Amino acid sequence: MPPTHPPTTHPLPRLLPLSLLSLLVFIIGTIEFLPVGLLPDISSDLDVAPSRTGLLVTVYAFTVGLTAAPLTARTSTWPRKRLFLTTCAVFMAATALSGLSPN
Repeated sequence: MPPTHPPTTHPLPRLLPLSLLSLLVFIIGTIEFLPVGLLPDISSDLDVAPSRTGLLVTVYAFTVGLTAAPLTARTSTWPRKRLFLTTCAVFMAATALSGLSPN
């Protein structure tokens, strides 16, 4: 009896979702680090010292550090796909609102 081989699976069906996930991670990472590169411009626009403007990044990082563990515990029972899509939707909405702000 000849050996049986498992059916071959093509990697292409997974290529699109992984590509979209990679693109989304790149976009989110870029958006999170964007204010760091813009600190001198933000400082001059607001007419504040650059060190004081740097507190924007510090407060953001501190907030993320404080809320990461409680949010992880709170959402640990959610289905992963639902959690991921909810997180992405909230992030996109917040980014759109900040982009639409007049000043």
